[in-house]
Amino acid sequence: MKKQKKEMVFIAFTLFCALALAAPVFASAYETIVYRPMRIEGSDRIATAIEVAKYGWEREGVFRAVVVPANQENLIDSVAVAPLATQFDAPVLLTYKDKLDPRLKKELQEWGTHTVYAVGGLSDQVIAELRGMQGVYVEVIRGQDRWETSRLLNARMSSPEGSFVVGYNSVAEALMISSFAGKNSHRVILADRNGSVDLSQLVGSRIYLIGDERTVADVDASKIPGSVVVRIAEYENNIYDRNWEVLRIFNFDYDYVFVANGDSLVDALSVSSLAGRTGAPIAFANKYHVPAMEFGIFEGNLRIHLSKCIMLGGPSVLDDQVMQDLTFVRNVPRDRD
Repeated sequence: MKKQKKEMVFIAFTLFCALALAAPVFASAYETIVYRPMRIEGSDRIATAIEVAKYGWEREGVFRAVVVPANQENLIDSVAVAPLATQFDAPVLLTYKDKLDPRLKKELQEWGTHTVYAVGGLSDQVIAELRGMQGVYVEVIRGQDRWETSRLLNARMSSPEGSFVVGYNSVAEALMISSFAGKNSHRVILADRNGSVDLSQLVGSRIYLIGDERTVADVDASKIPGSVVVRIAEYENNIYDRNWEVLRIFNFDYDYVFVANGDSLVDALSVSSLAGRTGAPIAFANKYHVPAMEFGIFEGNLRIHLSKCIMLGGPSVLDDQVMQDLTFVRNVPRDRD
């Protein structure tokens, strides 16, 4: 019995030594990398939009730019901006509607921007100031109301391949699909107050209705030959749940993930054409939390793709707690020369 016990102790000791010797070998084969988000931020929304443009375009130059009102109440004019801005490879920049911000003017001059698309409710004074800049051609895209402005934006797109329809006041829904729409040349169309949809605006083989029938009425696919009509985010109760549903359904490219405040939304507009370059997702956060992180699939995509997460705005917009939400650790094989 004593002999058997000694043998068991010897075997256990041998296993312990083997594991102890193997551990450094295993550890040396892998390294622990902490993936943390970065911030793109300015002193305010106008400055943040400029920093987004510098991050995405400054190396090759900002030759075209889309300028929209920074005022919260004017965001609805910009629901269809992202696909056109993506097609033009132009950043979306902001100024207050009654005055051209001097910081924006300075950057446009330094970048050598030659074409500015002035969209929505910018005042005649702002248009005149833009046109007064040497070497800059200004195209005004502005309708009598939000519907006409969106129609004019959509009409400027070349060869649209599909359509998204969002509700009358659905800025959030337009922005959560903006990068996919930009990457895939889809129009973003605004429904009427009663949810009805102008069928003449619908193009492409896929037509997506975002939201329930109260905001976007049903569309009879038989009246649009060759198109399939799909309703998305019908049962979700808030923009964060709808954002998650959009992230779940559409095939975004997760090399980059942009995180914007879902309450103010303006930074999501500023990054929409940059995200549209690759079809990167735009995830909404409240000030302290990214609700999509509660769903394993979204966090899994970040880990699988080792996504570069970029938060938009300073700590007053997205708290450092959001950065903690998006930080993760991976053990990856070491490079061996």
